[in-house]
Amino acid sequence: MVERIGLQLTVVDTGWPTASTIGWGSPLMLPVVVGFIVINAGHASVEINQNGEYRYF
Repeated sequence: MVERIGLQLTVVDTGWPTASTIGWGSPLMLPVVVGFIVINAGHASVEINQNGEYRYF
């Protein structure tokens, strides 16, 4: 493509391993994961039916 079209590719895609290392190494990751677990536990403990009424367990 570079020879035929004259396209200059200046970005290197390192793929998901590098992105996951950066993401999981972030200091925000621990509060985000804990928050997701708390939200999921809350949703799992409250059942909402189609009428919008809810009940616990």
